[in-house]
Amino acid sequence: MPIDISKSLDDLLRELEWDKEEAVEIKFGDVAALRVNEYGHFNFFIGTKGIAMKTMHFAQFIGTKYDVAMFIETYLVLTKNPLMYLIENAFMWGNRRDKSKKIELECYFAPKGFLIIVKDEGNGFNTAEVVRKQDAGQKYYRKGGAAFSFMKEEQTCTYSYNKKGNEAYILCLTANMQRADKSKILETPFSPVYFPEILETKVRSEART
Repeated sequence: MPIDISKSLDDLLRELEWDKEEAVEIKFGDVAALRVNEYGHFNFFIGTKGIAMKTMHFAQFIGTKYDVAMFIETYLVLTKNPLMYLIENAFMWGNRRDKSKKIELECYFAPKGFLIIVKDEGNGFNTAEVVRKQDAGQKYYRKGGAAFSFMKEEQTCTYSYNKKGNEAYILCLTANMQRADKSKILETPFSPVYFPEILETKVRSEART
């Protein structure tokens, strides 16, 4: 089951086998550091404008380390995917479109894959009740409900939340993502395989070797 709210952030990091002692804090856009280091962490803040493009840049940055990670952007242009919906929900329902509040994206990465956190500054919601209603076939949303619908259908990642409900977790293990249809990803004009310059960031060389 891809939605498992019983798993905490610590549980997911253990499943990722993330090594805190070996981890390096890197700057978003530092492709050299991302590629050189096996374990690390970075964060990225999204404001109220350009959410879709910033989300795509975030996904593409991860994709420079894990080719299979590019499945994240597969539906960002043509339709959407759970990551995009979670970020939109953080903006619309978490922060209530408040321009003074931010959305923070975090990524922990390791040889086994990566863990994404989507965090807003809102009051959260009862995730257990939403999952219960969804499993029972009851209406669990006020408008749309696409995020949970996509999460339930998507089988390559594990999704969870913190207890408050204002942090969403996406654990993507490369072994599971090998099943992703990369042909659809590589056909998109935004693929970093063809356009790495879309990151629009300078490569720095301060990664630990």
